[in-house]
Amino acid sequence: MTGKNVNGDRQFVSFENNLFFYKRIKSKGNWATRLKIGLATNTPSPFPPFAIDNNEKIRVIGNLVKRGSGVWAVNTEYSHTLIEKKWFVLQANRFWDIGSLRQAGENLNTFFKNKSIETHSGVGVRIIHKFIFRAIIRIDYGFSFDNSPGGLVFGIGQYF
Repeated sequence: MTGKNVNGDRQFVSFENNLFFYKRIKSKGNWATRLKIGLATNTPSPFPPFAIDNNEKIRVIGNLVKRGSGVWAVNTEYSHTLIEKKWFVLQANRFWDIGSLRQAGENLNTFFKNKSIETHSGVGVRIIHKFIFRAIIRIDYGFSFDNSPGGLVFGIGQYF
């Protein structure tokens, strides 16, 4: 994506890519992994294009949305079907999310510094309606690998 800033004086360039991997494990297990990479023009701004949030990138990070001019995140999840009926599925899952954000104006090497990396893991349940597209309710509880508190995440329409 390219464009101009609001005042029109600078060119803006943004790149974002998601890679997904899905694998069926025996008859009731599913393993899903996503790698997200995004990089944009590194202009200091209060509104950089990428965000790390609780719903899409890293679960259990909290309600605060962190913004930056670059992002990488790896999400992996194993879900196991507990109940499967004609119209719905109940699954239990275990997840691990790790990612980092480059603050606008900072160097690229801040991606890999410990203070920038967020790592969270946890367990949850999925309720999936088979006939309504993206009718998925997820409830996850996770904990952090640093000193941040754990938390509960509720989502609608997200596979993992």
